[in-house]
Amino acid sequence: MFEYPLIRFDDKKWLEELQQGKLFLRNALYYQYLESKDAARSDVYDGSIPAQLSKVVIDGKELSNGRFMNIKAFIKSFTCCDESDFIVGSKDDRYRLLSLSNETKAAIQGFNTNSALIIMSPSRFIEQIHNAAIKNKESAICQRVEYLSDSELQKKEESIFLEKGKEDMCNRFFEAVPFLKRQQFQKQKEFRVCISHEIEGLDYNVPIQYFEKRLCDATYTLDLGEPVDAFMVPIKTILTDGVIYDTQRDMYLIREDGF
Repeated sequence: MFEYPLIRFDDKKWLEELQQGKLFLRNALYYQYLESKDAARSDVYDGSIPAQLSKVVIDGKELSNGRFMNIKAFIKSFTCCDESDFIVGSKDDRYRLLSLSNETKAAIQGFNTNSALIIMSPSRFIEQIHNAAIKNKESAICQRVEYLSDSELQKKEESIFLEKGKEDMCNRFFEAVPFLKRQQFQKQKEFRVCISHEIEGLDYNVPIQYFEKRLCDATYTLDLGEPVDAFMVPIKTILTDGVIYDTQRDMYLIREDGF
């Protein structure tokens, strides 16, 4: 049965590990540092919400970009496809060409990677993630990123800090905050996997500004137990030639000609 695929753009060696069922994730803190070195992914509030209702003061100085986030969140990002990414063949409507929009391609080109892994059955992939997380007694959420304006981000802050009780706040942080980005990045069409995982050796009573760099760079690999239903292509194939989905044989083909 056809599903709109998920695509992971990365270097070939890392995609091979993912294909074999090794899901490598980084702590949400890591993405807060990308803003200074990776313009394509630069979002000062990536996976967080701005502290607009209350001032964040550290050592007597108010932060210009104060934010709240979930320190236990480990993230893996993908590009999600939908109907708009498939073009019906002009010669035979049996075929569909996977062709991302120019805006999405432009966002992807900034990632500086060489390969793409097309996950053909997202539902099965998500099931593998949840099963592996349950086995490790951890929580997993898999969903599309929500792109919000600054005013909408403020409403999110209000819903977490004003409308919800303290006991529910931790759950709200894990369920919502890691999946937030600013509206200007919506062309990335990002789908995220988020695992709630304790960082070994981290004292959660220590203010975030005093965390050691090794904690910000913490990684986690979730063993899915079996290979992922996916295939790899050079990133050029996605950005230029594209791939074709054969509706009769329920399979993807590398495009050559005649579409």
